[in-house]
Amino acid sequence: MTLEELKALMKETVQAELAPVLETQRKYAHMLDGGAAANQPPAPAKGLEPGIRLARFAKVMALAKNDVERAAKIAKTMYDDAVLVKALGEGTPSDGGYLVPEEFGQEIIPLLQAQAVIRKIGARMVPMSSNVMNMPRQTAASMASYIGENTNIQVSQPAFGNLKLSAKKLAALVPISNDLIRDASTQADQFVRDDIITALALKGDWAAMHGTGTGDEPLGLKNTPDVEMRSVGAAVDGDVLASVIGSIMQANVAFLRPGWIFNGIMWSKIYNLKTTTGQYLFRDEMNQGKLLGYPYQVSNQIPVSADTNKTTDIFFGDWAEFMIGENMRIAVDASTEAAYVVGGNLVSAYSLDQTIIRAIERHDFGARQPKAFIVLTDVYTA
Repeated sequence: MTLEELKALMKETVQAELAPVLETQRKYAHMLDGGAAANQPPAPAKGLEPGIRLARFAKVMALAKNDVERAAKIAKTMYDDAVLVKALGEGTPSDGGYLVPEEFGQEIIPLLQAQAVIRKIGARMVPMSSNVMNMPRQTAASMASYIGENTNIQVSQPAFGNLKLSAKKLAALVPISNDLIRDASTQADQFVRDDIITALALKGDWAAMHGTGTGDEPLGLKNTPDVEMRSVGAAVDGDVLASVIGSIMQANVAFLRPGWIFNGIMWSKIYNLKTTTGQYLFRDEMNQGKLLGYPYQVSNQIPVSADTNKTTDIFFGDWAEFMIGENMRIAVDASTEAAYVVGGNLVSAYSLDQTIIRAIERHDFGARQPKAFIVLTDVYTA
């Protein structure tokens, strides 16, 4: 064997061994932090907004009653989209539905991030290759001390804990008029896309903040052990807000992606806070999307109580320490014969000339360092 032949053989062997790793990196590049792919959404098809092809995928699957070959023919006639036809031709059934082709699924991730404040504020996305992921975390550090001559050095060692993510299934049923399904216009595609995204994003956001962790529900930040629940029992002011930041600093949190989350009513309360001389405290920086120097997001998934004081919550923390484990990209199924329940009443999609689109994804949430977060509770808004 010549030297050139040996080099060629070694190159082929290395490429074969690295192929699975490179494929995994490519597949999950949009989820990982630190790279360009993490900060830039995948480029949409020329002339199309992100997520439009996902909506078209769902529509033609509905028209074809989940027959992939027929759906490909409908896509060719309805949209004359070679990429969509090719993706449908490669579709694979999964549990009665169809996994959205990877390139379409990647398009929808930035849109979900824009809708869901937990993702938008900076929560860290991590891929889950199995149903369960164990993530080690350090809970205590080694200690050093000054000692005198001929004195024993005090023994210390770091302590470690574990964050366990277990994939939970998030499912949404989206009833859509068949007139929209039959309509090949971009506006109809946008409507279908936005309905699917909103249904998934809002419920996922709620669970990330308020999930109980019981049954099939993820554990939300407010119910996570060691996350401080600080009861205010009064209206919010600058001193209360500053004390939250100071407490997180005192816990030696890295402050990689710190930020606030509160609802629209609390936004107005903070926006209108004044000094004793009538000057607005935070208006200028809130107009720039920040509060006390840190970004904020507004989510009406944070409820307001019905009592006299109309109390609510404010979340603050380093969201780089909040993990979103992604186990399965979106799977879509459609039916024109199914029924769904609204207010305890069974509604027939067939009689209303509707199509029910079912979207499913699998994920879990968890705080890697619970001390990186504080939730202000019982904050008066009335």
